[in-house]
Amino acid sequence: MEETRVFCSYCIKSQVAAVRSCLQCEISLCDDHLTAHNQSVGHILTDPTNCFGNKKCPFHKKDLEYYCPRDASCLCVSCCLVGEHGGHQVELLEEVSKRKKIELREYLDRLNIQKGEIHTRVHNLLDHKGKIQEKASDKRKNVSKIFKNIKQQLETAEKKTVSEISRQEEKIVSQISDQIKELEIQEDELCRKMRDIEEMCRVTDPIRLLQESDITGCGEKTSRTSHGIIIV
Repeated sequence: MEETRVFCSYCIKSQVAAVRSCLQCEISLCDDHLTAHNQSVGHILTDPTNCFGNKKCPFHKKDLEYYCPRDASCLCVSCCLVGEHGGHQVELLEEVSKRKKIELREYLDRLNIQKGEIHTRVHNLLDHKGKIQEKASDKRKNVSKIFKNIKQQLETAEKKTVSEISRQEEKIVSQISDQIKELEIQEDELCRKMRDIEEMCRVTDPIRLLQESDITGCGEKTSRTSHGIIIV
């Protein structure tokens, strides 16, 4: 890689940007020194560079001026005449370089088109992503609202069901309590009758026993009225 900035080889006191480089002299020149150097006939000038080593043939130490498409190699004039490249169809390096730049620019244009297409796709995907996120957010809100309503309905149904269970419990418990009270009264009455009977059983005087009580076949004390027999 060539350095990005190349300075004139003759401008020592200050760094002045070079506009051309001479491959034969291996120097770089600004506009002022290039005018004087142009009087030298036959020197090859190139774009400013600090790398002169790759500008000369490693075998013949001459300037690289030609290009061999067959071997994809840069050649000097001696390479074209002798050696393994002798007889090959060659082209001027500058002409090949110009054509290569055209190809590169065309390729760059295609890459720019691809870049634009990718940019458009990315933009569309970002837009689609935003819509999906917005839609998902709306759905989340709707679902939360639905489940909130369901929760409220369930809470209301729960309260209503619990209240109904409590009401039924209170009703049944009240009925059971009433039955218990009634049975307790009956139990107390039976206990009283049993005590009376036991007491009569202890009486030894037959006349008193018959005068004070009337024992039925079931052992119950009864009293007669005009309407019939009432159990007491």
